Amino acid sequence: MRPILTLAAVSIAGACARPPAIPPISPRGDLAASHDWTRVTAVIDSAIRDGVMPGAALGVSVGGRHMTYGSGRLGDSQPARPDSTTLYDLASLTKVIGLTTAAMIAVDRGQLDLDIPVQQYVAAFRGEHKHRVTIRHLLTHTAGLPAWRPLFRETASRRAALALADSTPLDTLPGSAT
Repeated sequence: MRPILTLAAVSIAGACARPPAIPPISPRGDLAASHDWTRVTAVIDSAIRDGVMPGAALGVSVGGRHMTYGSGRLGDSQPARPDSTTLYDLASLTKVIGLTTAAMIAVDRGQLDLDIPVQQYVAAFRGEHKHRVTIRHLLTHTAGLPAWRPLFRETASRRAALALADSTPLDTLPGSAT
């Protein structure tokens, strides 16, 4: 179980520039006192120290007992905290864990073809050269769309966010950039 916890903790935050060092927060909670978390916290602290990620917050709950741990800083220089005050962008994880898994199940069932244009599945996905964008392009970040767009800040509803995503112009031709 410890390798899974270690992997989850290291995977939480994405790589970015090395942040200024801050002392880690000691493991807290009733589960913290009953287990040795040194190996787990050492992996997190080492990854932060080596610049693999800026910070991490870990929470473990077993049988109603809890342990929390936080270390490093986020991009805005705030200390990482294992509570609701530390927010991470989990888009990178949701794509790998959720979307890619669901897409591969749909491909296996014959419900999705990765090389068919997105417009055959989403008619509203319109704009210059968008007729050439395939599902595979979207999954491999080669569709030509901007690398990041804060739809959550630019729109007030799911419907508006989807409409904005559908109408966002391409930065490059599909398949030309990696």
